Formats: sequence, structure tokens, C-alpha cells
Amino acid sequence: MITPKQAEDWIKASPKNKDVLKLFSMGSNLAKNPHGIPERWIIDFSNRSLEEVIVIASEDFYIFGILTSNIHRTWMQAQKSTLKADIAYTHKTCFETFPFPQNPHPKIVQQIRETAIELHEYRSQQMEKKQWGITTLYNTFFAETSSNLYKLHEKLNQQVMKAYKFKKSDDILEKLLELNQQLAEQENLGHNIIGPWSPSN
Repeated sequence: MITPKQAEDWIKASPKNKDVLKLFSMGSNLAKNPHGIPERWIIDFSNRSLEEVIVIASEDFYIFGILTSNIHRTWMQAQKSTLKADIAYTHKTCFETFPFPQNPHPKIVQQIRETAIELHEYRSQQMEKKQWGITTLYNTFFAETSSNLYKLHEKLNQQVMKAYKFKKSDDILEKLLELNQQLAEQENLGHNIIGPWSPSN
């Protein structure tokens, strides 16, 4: 269940969210008012398949920053599956296999978190101001090197590179595959690795 304000904000951000955000009625609604008007909202994916309902939920903008970076997009492009010629981001191929930075410096973690918040707030402001969905926003400004959207993503990309201790000259996919194999070996040995959570946890 979500608050009416959350539902309103998410529908403003993308009208497509109306497909899964629905009013939820309980017996108390009938008892409280003469019309039985629902007061709660829920996220309801109904009979959609698992691949359609996949959501990555985290309150930590550090995780948002990592997953929004070019490094994760590089991994996604290599691991994605296709369905009817459309890109399909699946949790098994793109998310569960993705190697997160191991033991990044707390300072860079906080920088990523702050930039991710700045990016989120900027996108939200622009979508509300222009009454655009996120697809229109990115189609219009993501490739424009002078746009704030582009600059924020570049800033985030540089910070995430530091978290991984990657160099500009590195083959990103090769380095990610190498890290993926290293972490798999450590897991098999019973060692703890850092996944989609704050490195400080």
C-alpha cells in the first residue's frame, strides 16, 4: 500500500503508472462515509508475468546511483535478453549477476548518493514542470552534452568508476566479468560479498 501523495507523484512522473496504481477499498471505508469511497492506494500488477513486475526497491540512493550509471548499462547490454525485438531487463540476467563495488571508500559512496539524489530531484522537477514522462525527458536531453541531465549522468558515471577503481582505459565489460567471477568464487568459499545494499551495512 502507498499514500495518496505517492500515487499522485508517480502518476505525474509517468501516466503509465496508472496501469498498476489502484484505489483499494476496505470495510472501514463503508463504515466511515456514506459513499464508501476508497482512501488507500495499492500497487497491483494483477496477472502480469514475473518479468513484467520486476521492481528494484531500495531506500538508498547509492544503489540508485550504481544502477543508473553507465557501468550498469554496459552490463545490461551484454546480459539482456530480448523479447519480440524489445529489450527485456530481467532480474536473473541483468541484476542478480551484476557485481557491485566491493569496499568502496565511504567518501565516494556518499558522493554517489548525493549525485543520485540531485539527479532524481532534477528529473522529477523537469517532468513536473514540462508535464513529460521520463521517456520523453531522456529522448530530448540525455544525448545533449550541454543539458543538466547529461552532466549529472556524467558526474555520476565518474564517481561510480572511482567506486570500482576502474580506469578510463579499462574495458568495462571485461573488468565486470572478471569481478563477477571473483565474487562467485568467494561466495562458493562461504565468504561475504557486497551486493545491492550500502557497503557500510
